[in-house]
Amino acid sequence: MNVLPKFSESLTELMRDSNLNAERLGKLTNISPAQIGRYTKGKDISLAVLLRLAEYFNCSLDYLCGRSDVKLSFTPKQCPPLMEWLPAVIKESGKTTYKVFKNTRIKSSYFVNWRKGGKPLLSSLGELADYLECSLDRLIGRDR
Repeated sequence: MNVLPKFSESLTELMRDSNLNAERLGKLTNISPAQIGRYTKGKDISLAVLLRLAEYFNCSLDYLCGRSDVKLSFTPKQCPPLMEWLPAVIKESGKTTYKVFKNTRIKSSYFVNWRKGGKPLLSSLGELADYLECSLDRLIGRDR
């Protein structure tokens, strides 16, 4: 499932419910209004920026991305480095890294990039969470 349209819709709805425009939300989250405008139009977003929005709206990543109707059912934790946490989540799912590469559009080069500090994008994280059958928050260790 492509998570970007649902994220765009959820972000727009959260902004509307909070009476926020892109400029005001940008000031509150230190995200440029132009970036926020792009996200409401379905552009990809980095995990770091996604986390800032989830923290501001006090919600899970899955709620923010339209993958859950529950706003928050856990106390969010500081996320460990993704590539320290991800192997355990893959193992927990009963799958292997090889199967991830074989059965998704996630390539080994993504893992190499993330290991070097590259910022994962929501589109990749959404696909990975779908394949591993876990929440986005579980995928990144936010709900541990």
